Amino acid sequence: NIFPHGSESWTIFEETEKKINAAEMWFSRRIMKISLTSHTSNEDVLKQL
Repeated sequence: NIFPHGSESWTIFEETEKKINAAEMWFSRRIMKISLTSHTSNEDVLKQL
């Protein structure tokens, strides 16, 4: 993940982790001006970062 979570000892539940990852991808796509409808995979977005 790009964003630090403050403390590595925090317990992050699976649902919360999914929401954090989705927000991270949304922010990354916005920064890079990649449309959500452009059919660009999350892996490709992360490689471009």
